[in-house]
Amino acid sequence: MSKIFIPILTICFCLFAICEFLGYYILSTFFDSIMVPLITVCYLVLAKEKNIWFFLFLIFYSISDVLGFIVEWTVVDFNLDGSVYYKLDYYVSNILYDLAYLCLIVKISKFLSMSFVLKNLWIHIIVLAFLNIYLIYVLQLVSDTSLRYEFESIFEVIYNSIVLLLLSISLLNYFYNDNKKSLYLFLGSLSIVFSEVMDVAYIYVSSMSLIYVLGSTFTLLAFYFFYLQSGFVNGANRFKILNR
Repeated sequence: MSKIFIPILTICFCLFAICEFLGYYILSTFFDSIMVPLITVCYLVLAKEKNIWFFLFLIFYSISDVLGFIVEWTVVDFNLDGSVYYKLDYYVSNILYDLAYLCLIVKISKFLSMSFVLKNLWIHIIVLAFLNIYLIYVLQLVSDTSLRYEFESIFEVIYNSIVLLLLSISLLNYFYNDNKKSLYLFLGSLSIVFSEVMDVAYIYVSSMSLIYVLGSTFTLLAFYFFYLQSGFVNGANRFKILNR
């Protein structure tokens, strides 16, 4: 089955990039919006052991992606007032993405011993906290230059905080477990952060197709790593990095 899904995903991504660069934005949005749902189907079909939190992460993310295309297509096809629909899509999609990432955070947190982390990784936590605060501040400076909706600034702060929390938790998880599963989770989370940086640049700085395609590339790469981690389990060999 993987021999079927991987070529389909590759074709979808290529069609998305081609349509985006050629200016067929509805088609590019369509192909972009179906890639994560395809990965969700792939996970349901191929994964031998399914995790409820990871499944919810995929579901919330897929719904948000599909909703974005439906709104875009409806506004363009029926020549509707986009301001109302785009505003609603922004709020709902942000909430769905937040829920998706929170589910992934819960999944990763279950692999951690919080008492061990707080006792042995407290310096890492402090450094990550300061780094996250700085990154949130920088991202907020960028987004505040061209806010479009009411409460958008608050939504952006919450969203960026959750994404960076995901990255921090996945990094601590890698320090704690030091195995392929934790590595793939960290690489996936890191790719998500790169994707979000590209999205901020695309929405608030410059609507260049290249930035949009790069953001989607990082998103697809993130889900590739997340899918790979589903094939591994955490073993008893922990604290390897810490004890060197």
